[in-house]
Amino acid sequence: MPDPDEGLLGTGTEYVGARNAVESLLVLIWEEVLGRSGIGIHDNFFDLGGNSLKAMELSLLVRKKIDAK
Repeated sequence: MPDPDEGLLGTGTEYVGARNAVESLLVLIWEEVLGRSGIGIHDNFFDLGGNSLKAMELSLLVRKKIDAK
């Protein structure tokens, strides 16, 4: 039988990968800020270890990377 936790980050959310370029960019930024990989589009930033300081860092990186395009 398959592992029931396969594809989960321990948050109870099933992994769903990025579906387009914008989601892919945001996933990469989240992974950088949170220091983890395998983040899906339905994951919750705060459930994955995010906090208010990391949210500020996230906001700055999103602006920087989107403005660079």
